[in-house]
Amino acid sequence: MTFGEIRAQLLDEAKSSPNLLSDLAGLENYIAESYDNRSFVELLQNAEDANSTKFIIKNFEDQLLIGNNGKDFDDNDLMSLCRSAASHKVRGQSIGYRGIGFKSVVGFSKKIIIVSGEFKFQFSKARTSQEIPLADKVPLIRIPHPLLESDYNKYSDVINELKSSGYTTIFIFDKSDSESIELEFQSFDPRTLLFLSNIKYCSLNTKNVNTNIYCNEIDKVAYSLKELEINDITNQWICWTENKVSVAINEAGNQTNSNVFAFLPTENNTGFRGIVNADFNTDPSRRHIIFNEDTIQLIDVLSKNILSLLEFCITSEEDLSVLLFEKLKPIDGISSVQFQKTSFGKLLFECIKKNSNNRFSSFKLCPSWLNLKDFLLISQFDEFKTVSPEIQKIDGAIEFLKFLGAKEASFENILNCLKRPLKLSTLGICQIIKLLHKTVLFGDVPPEIIDKKLVITDSGTFSFREIQNSNKKLSETFITSLNEVGLTNFDIKSLFGKVISREYVEQHLDNIEITKTEFQSEDEAITERVPNESPIEGKIKPFFPEKSESDDTSMWFNESDKNYSKSNEVTNKWRSTELITLEVLNKNGFSLKDVSKQNIGYDLEGLDPNGNQIQIEVKSINYIGQKIRLTNNEVALCREHPNSYFLAIVRQLENQIEIAIVSNPTHNLELHRQCVTWVWECNNYSYNPRIFNL
Repeated sequence: MTFGEIRAQLLDEAKSSPNLLSDLAGLENYIAESYDNRSFVELLQNAEDANSTKFIIKNFEDQLLIGNNGKDFDDNDLMSLCRSAASHKVRGQSIGYRGIGFKSVVGFSKKIIIVSGEFKFQFSKARTSQEIPLADKVPLIRIPHPLLESDYNKYSDVINELKSSGYTTIFIFDKSDSESIELEFQSFDPRTLLFLSNIKYCSLNTKNVNTNIYCNEIDKVAYSLKELEINDITNQWICWTENKVSVAINEAGNQTNSNVFAFLPTENNTGFRGIVNADFNTDPSRRHIIFNEDTIQLIDVLSKNILSLLEFCITSEEDLSVLLFEKLKPIDGISSVQFQKTSFGKLLFECIKKNSNNRFSSFKLCPSWLNLKDFLLISQFDEFKTVSPEIQKIDGAIEFLKFLGAKEASFENILNCLKRPLKLSTLGICQIIKLLHKTVLFGDVPPEIIDKKLVITDSGTFSFREIQNSNKKLSETFITSLNEVGLTNFDIKSLFGKVISREYVEQHLDNIEITKTEFQSEDEAITERVPNESPIEGKIKPFFPEKSESDDTSMWFNESDKNYSKSNEVTNKWRSTELITLEVLNKNGFSLKDVSKQNIGYDLEGLDPNGNQIQIEVKSINYIGQKIRLTNNEVALCREHPNSYFLAIVRQLENQIEIAIVSNPTHNLELHRQCVTWVWECNNYSYNPRIFNL
């Protein structure tokens, strides 16, 4: 049909039923109200469906011009605009399909001019009222009128300018409501472009808004890496699309504004630190997801996409895999999600659980009874598949991986790996011995345990078989470390008597006594001085003795009377003491990382400003003189590394943080052994901190 034929058909219908035309005017107003603040994005999605790559909005003499470089209008497009719910688009193949979105722009103007290809026409309430005088009221977008020459000439210069820049379809909103338009543009979410297949550039230039948005794909591997540039500020996004359902993760920051998009952002949240897009069902305003059958099916597809991403994270060695995993896990923790009321996030993770099947069941996690550092050492020889240490260190990762179907490594898994010579920490050996004790207590001694190097003596670490007929005694540190993990002296003697022989216990373990203190409660704990220790009068040794006094870095903790400038301020004072200390030290020449969640006997490790390898245990105090407790594992590590092990005593005030550093604390502090599952206490220490503003 030609333009004239379409116009004649619509005019005849209106003249034969003016009351119906009035009803359509009321419907049009309802649509405009329902789509309030969404009209601009309707034009954007029409441009996307027309295969546009560029989209522009600009002011011209208080008129609003909108252009795209997509395909020219044809008679089907014109008919779809004029009729309500008469779109020729197919759901799933385009963004719009209801055929009513364009009606929402009636709030902008009472006259709209459209120039596209061979079409030059306008919608005008005034001209429609003249054509249909019997109608009480008329809609704006129903009867197309030929474009008057005077109207075209008024805008010819700007139309030609846009055409010369490649824009093929131009909308002109005459005498537009500039205030409502400005508010709508200001609320536009630029992340919408991440989910558009065609549009790469969007320019908004009005009285109060001047925004240029570029969205370019810069790499495509297992996922698509996109750059979203907004007024010269660029963020990179990891995007993953399968079966027309997309996930996007922002590389930077701790993104919590995690909207569900139904091609436009809704007020629903995903439940993880990422955004998603699909053709979810929404209410007419497109602000709220409707959880009907179509939406549930799309959430199911989304869950499978996320499972593919999670599997990629776990099996890939790419640097971004850890960041991806961290942002894909539930924001509030998986246990919290399961008890929430019905929400998008709850339904999504229920589908993830349902579809995970045995996908992750072959992956072994660090068991709760073993520290992560030794577990990773044990599992590095591919005896079983495990998850990268970087992922296992993420808060909540173990819980989420168990939810997905991964299992903790069994004691048998660990023993099988011990057939290789491994330099396990004292803590790791003691944790294995503790579980061995439980196994032996309720059953026979596993025969393979005899040749495992799990016995620490003063002359080294040996297997049970190697010390069976020797004169080697257990080291005192080993015995106290076994106490620290929960084995009493009675347990130790019982275990070694069963694994080796009672004769060995009688000959070589007579140096450990079973006393009533093993059965005392914490309230009944007694104090015992550590033997062979040389307490000092609270003097804290210099941290960098090899540096000269003229070196500012070497004297940083001695300048306790100095309040430092804002350049040394902590960015977030509400974080844990370990993380605040980490940030402060790294701002002052250190290169440390947080290992506090690995339970390995210290909180921070890395390099000091001199390039020396160090370990720092962080202890928080509320007042000077408050008792500080060291675990037996911390004491053992300090004795093992006396020149690189440090204690950071930290006191956080309202707007300041004080940090005092003690080198070799087992030598420089007066420690008292307490029978409270064996900890080490000290309340006699010099406190000469450096003060930082918060």
